[in-house]
Amino acid sequence: MKRILWNWIISAAALAIAALLLPKWVHVHNYLNVLWIGPLLGLVSVLVSVLSWLIKLIAFPVNCLTLGCFGLIVSFLLYALALFVLMNPFGPLAFAMTVDGFAGAAALAAVMAVVSAVLGVILPVRKRDGYNE
Repeated sequence: MKRILWNWIISAAALAIAALLLPKWVHVHNYLNVLWIGPLLGLVSVLVSVLSWLIKLIAFPVNCLTLGCFGLIVSFLLYALALFVLMNPFGPLAFAMTVDGFAGAAALAAVMAVVSAVLGVILPVRKRDGYNE
């Protein structure tokens, strides 16, 4: 239960920090909205990772030739596309938060990945001995 709460806090904080760092592309109408948009993006990330896994399985030879870089690019592009579809000015989350253009969605995905990784190292998401609660 603690791990779910920490992941929720990390995703919400990563979204808020990314929105503050990218004011030209990301417009948050109320910063309390990041408390529920963050976990929603976590669910989108899970769905994108399943789709990404299927694409990587089909393109396994290309992934081997590029030493895994192709898989990283596919995952990034699918997540940026999902952000673009969800948060464009005419999308379902337009009342809470909008992202201008695919470049803004790509920048948001990159900043959120970096901030989530840094916060995941700093905050106690899981125990260091490998046992998760």
